[in-house]
Amino acid sequence: MVFAVLFSLLTRTVSPRLGVLGFRKPGRPVFSDPVSPDHPIRRRAHGPRVIWSGSRRSAGLFLRSLVVALVAALGFTVPAAASPFCDRGEFCVWSGISFRGESGKFGIGSSAVGECIVLGRESRSLANLLRHDVTVYESPECATEADFTTYPGLGTYVPTTPFVVRAIQLWPA
Repeated sequence: MVFAVLFSLLTRTVSPRLGVLGFRKPGRPVFSDPVSPDHPIRRRAHGPRVIWSGSRRSAGLFLRSLVVALVAALGFTVPAAASPFCDRGEFCVWSGISFRGESGKFGIGSSAVGECIVLGRESRSLANLLRHDVTVYESPECATEADFTTYPGLGTYVPTTPFVVRAIQLWPA
């Protein structure tokens, strides 16, 4: 409903006789053809008067653009996804691609080197900012029968993993 009203406001022409909403101002007659030289607004002793000036059109266009920008900014915002921020010394995973969705962070202090760590959720993007290499597994048991890949440390970002990651294993530096 709000968008329909805003659309009708933006698509109406603004006239000197009519208000912004298109209603007639009191005391002003409505003529069918304001462009004709016989129209009372345009008739003058020394020639027709210019109704629209460039600055008036520019102001109207600016106001319409401003309203459209505000509606776009306020009405079409998308809820923010999980923060893609991952600190140095952390291995981070996200449930969605492009570092979106639920996130999980692992560090050397909270994870044992050489042991299989089950993530507890399916992850589709990751960032390795550890000093250690990390192997990611499709199998939750870190089995090598399913897909697995090792990513080097110190700044590896993978926005879309080649398979769904269910477990990880940290390797000694």
